[in-house]
Amino acid sequence: MSGALVRAVLAGHKTQTRRPIRDRWGESQPLPPHRCPFGVPGDRLWVRETWRPFCMRWSHGVEYREDREQGRAFPRQDITSTNECMDLILATGGYFDGVPDVDAKFINHRWRPSIHMPRWASRITLEVERVRVERVQDITGADVLAEGVSQPWDGRGIEAAGGMTQEHETVLRARFRAVWDSIYGEGPCRSEANPWVWVVDFRRVAP
Repeated sequence: MSGALVRAVLAGHKTQTRRPIRDRWGESQPLPPHRCPFGVPGDRLWVRETWRPFCMRWSHGVEYREDREQGRAFPRQDITSTNECMDLILATGGYFDGVPDVDAKFINHRWRPSIHMPRWASRITLEVERVRVERVQDITGADVLAEGVSQPWDGRGIEAAGGMTQEHETVLRARFRAVWDSIYGEGPCRSEANPWVWVVDFRRVAP
């Protein structure tokens, strides 16, 4: 997930996601297949996000860029020196800006893209609650909020207005389409083409 989506999940604002339905060649399909590749209710998904390994003299693990939380110790627990920690990070795909000596208190390292996060490093686990199919333009204002898209009304939100109005619906759907097109560009999955999408409702659970 992108940084904004990770923050929305951690805050409890994002409980839904939409993904284009594609055929095996990657093209958007006119009709959906029978099985969702993102699972069925009860299945669990793990989230990849931008991360980096960290290694202090007597501590090691994973740091997450979005909130700088440190946790998720490496699978091997018997690290006794900085050099062993460095060797382990290199062996699991890590890399460094420089090679420190054994007395270094902290190993400097670069942020790694989410696509390179291994399963054991993930801190966010989602359980699928519902799966359905619809056109991307069928999204409702309530679903836009469930997608983690923030309200554009500063201090005068939907509750202050006494509920979701048609203006709210229109503005929220337009905001979602802008976010969607920033991801999927001008290809066959752009919002104007109104592609079929998987709609997956989920809840965050303990890993």
